[in-house]
Amino acid sequence: MKIAMIYNYDPLTPEMGGGRTYVENLVNFLVRQGVDVKLFGVNKSNSSNEEYRKLEFSFIPVTKRTLLNRGDVGAWWKYLLKLFLVAPSQKLSVDVIIHSHRTYFMLPFILFRPENPKVCTLHMKPLEFVKVEYPQYYKCIDRIHKIIEGYCLKRVNMVIAINEKVARAYIERYPFLNDKISIISGSGVDLDKFKPLDQLKIRKELGFNCNDIIILFVGRIEKIKNLDLLIHSFALLNEKVQNIRLLIAGRGDERSNLESLVRTLNVDDKVSFVGEVSPDKTPAIYNCADIFGLTSHSESSPTVVREALACGVPVVTTDVGDVNEILVGMDCGIIVKSNTPSEFQSALEEMIFRIKSDPELIRDNCRSLAMKKFGFAEIGESVIDIYSRYR
Repeated sequence: MKIAMIYNYDPLTPEMGGGRTYVENLVNFLVRQGVDVKLFGVNKSNSSNEEYRKLEFSFIPVTKRTLLNRGDVGAWWKYLLKLFLVAPSQKLSVDVIIHSHRTYFMLPFILFRPENPKVCTLHMKPLEFVKVEYPQYYKCIDRIHKIIEGYCLKRVNMVIAINEKVARAYIERYPFLNDKISIISGSGVDLDKFKPLDQLKIRKELGFNCNDIIILFVGRIEKIKNLDLLIHSFALLNEKVQNIRLLIAGRGDERSNLESLVRTLNVDDKVSFVGEVSPDKTPAIYNCADIFGLTSHSESSPTVVREALACGVPVVTTDVGDVNEILVGMDCGIIVKSNTPSEFQSALEEMIFRIKSDPELIRDNCRSLAMKKFGFAEIGESVIDIYSRYR
């Protein structure tokens, strides 16, 4: 079996992000199953060509650091434009299955590789990011996007949605998908990497007070993550609960605005922006926390929730994506239905009470839930089953 994986990430540059984590886990799983994988990615690092050749799969750098600034080498539109040059020039036999993780990344392969089987994974609802980040441009972008995306989706063999909500949104937008969409729920995590560690030791190493109650967010600092809700909720909680701290790990355009908000609310001594954390250090950051907080406007299948639970950390979250399927039983989290600071603060306070009542039970329950539900093998096998239809 031969797969061409299409996604703009660099396998040698550690970065945060649910989409990247999903694709990376899938590539690694396929390689372990003996699948011949060729990744059409991006080169962001200072790594030599020899280091890329040592990867267990073939790597095609669609965009390169030598041609573009490192900060924007992974920009989707530059990657897409270069795909129009790379797709026709690569030697791909007709039995290679092309698997794209963005609908529009499939366009060059539809035009130049019409004979190859094509699979597309839908990671979020159509234009959800644009709705939140750039609402003033949404209507204009939506018209163009629907034409291009519809053209691509009509010409792929199979579409994978990562949860039922995403599937419904796409079928409503493109009814013809009803006959060729499959739902493979979840994103999976590396349970050997994300696991409970010695919290006190990690806090000492990172310079945090061992007696503090630490609330954590990990992810992009963008409008869609709605972090002002988390900060306002934390400020309310700070009036009721002593020895609490909020850690925000990640980078993004909203950081300066949020830092200003923190100062305005007089909690700047209690909130720490720790920047982007490399993937190899992310398990330690999770284990530093008592609670993981997610206040996003929209998510599909948040990997960060699974990673936190795998590390034994309970979750307080807005009702987004498939969290209602993730947080089933075992007292591992609270889903806040009303996105108001007072409601979210109350949920955080309730979770603190539960943790103080029996911290080890909460930790064990979170880990047990992760062990039962979040391994990547089931997801990977389901994807291979779809590939097998086109061998």
